[in-house]
Amino acid sequence: MLPFSTSFPASIDEARASCTAWLRHHFPSSSPASSFTSAAAAAAAEASRWTSLALVSLLSPAAAEQLALALAPELRALEHTILLPLLYEMAFMRAACKQLPLLNMKPPETVYHRPAANDQTDQNVQPAAPAAAGSPTAGFPAAALRVPRGPWKVLVVVARYDEDLSWLQSLPDGAGFHVMQKDSPPPHASLSPQCPRACLTLVPNVGRESHSYLSFLAERCNADTSPHAVEWPQDKRRRRAVDTLVFAQGNPFDHNPRFLEDVRGLIPAGWQVEDGEEAEDDVEAKEAAEEPQHEWRGGADDAPPRFTFLPLGQWHGGERILYSDPTGAPHQPRLVPLARVWAQLFGAAPPLPPWLGFTPGGCFAIPLRAARARRRAFYERARRGCGLEAAADPIAGHAFERLWRYIFVPMEGGEEGGDGA
Repeated sequence: MLPFSTSFPASIDEARASCTAWLRHHFPSSSPASSFTSAAAAAAAEASRWTSLALVSLLSPAAAEQLALALAPELRALEHTILLPLLYEMAFMRAACKQLPLLNMKPPETVYHRPAANDQTDQNVQPAAPAAAGSPTAGFPAAALRVPRGPWKVLVVVARYDEDLSWLQSLPDGAGFHVMQKDSPPPHASLSPQCPRACLTLVPNVGRESHSYLSFLAERCNADTSPHAVEWPQDKRRRRAVDTLVFAQGNPFDHNPRFLEDVRGLIPAGWQVEDGEEAEDDVEAKEAAEEPQHEWRGGADDAPPRFTFLPLGQWHGGERILYSDPTGAPHQPRLVPLARVWAQLFGAAPPLPPWLGFTPGGCFAIPLRAARARRRAFYERARRGCGLEAAADPIAGHAFERLWRYIFVPMEGGEEGGDGA
């Protein structure tokens, strides 16, 4: 079974022609023709070297070992009639982006602006200390998680395998959570008794966090679902409250130590949680008066007042947005088939950019309306047809980490990142 349901280049000649057209489309128009010819020749030579290595690997253990460093197992398992054109495409794009004309097109990476050193962080939103490895509570919170009081303004969607979730009890008022729990073998029970069942969905242990996110979007939050499907409990007092989704891994602090503070910044100042009931007319009047301005009060100084995609991850130097080429470099040494995933999601238009901006760790926030702008069929196609179900840790997961921004935000220059279907 192929890890992708989209079509592959039929031959190396077809891959060569499509790659050359892709390079010509993005090559700076101010560059002389000789510069394009030189860049295309260098990229083609590198792509041919890799396809030759793949053929030699059938007989040479040393070549097979070198190929294993560049290709994920599910790609190496492809028949050579499929693998060779795909490998040519990926190697060509990686080599092309190392050529100076395209390398100079790489945007500057967005740096996270840390608060002043004397900033006193609210101790109420610090993550709880994780359990020691091997202890009885490792992987699970020691006590039952409480359902946060409503109404919720932000819903945190957590992709979990066996991480400690006690930090969810430190979410600020106005934030709820829903855990997408990966099915896990003993000794970890798949459905943690500490997590309220209404805030928990069991999903297969495939596709990294990307499959979990897409499962939530396909089943609970798209243009074909009820506007209230993301809310719990579904009473009139809480309806229309949630308007922001935050997606995070089970331990978001690996990618952002200030994650809880950033979530707090998404909730309007003065937002009140309540225990009692209100008349529906009073609730509607209050919600109309409290139309959110999305005033960012978290760590990122340059976040827009109204956002469509807010990066919540951080890289080692504090960057919020990184840029990779169409194969995942320079952050991913293996070749990522981004062009195949892009084609499956968006088709041929717009063309795959030479540099894709993404936030580390797949940790981001979007407005609810952005998630509901796409139909369920789109999320199903992404979940089932892009290689995520090939393994627990497929290379396609690294592709989606680089594509979330384009799924929810139109491309710069007015080009859309795909249709809404």
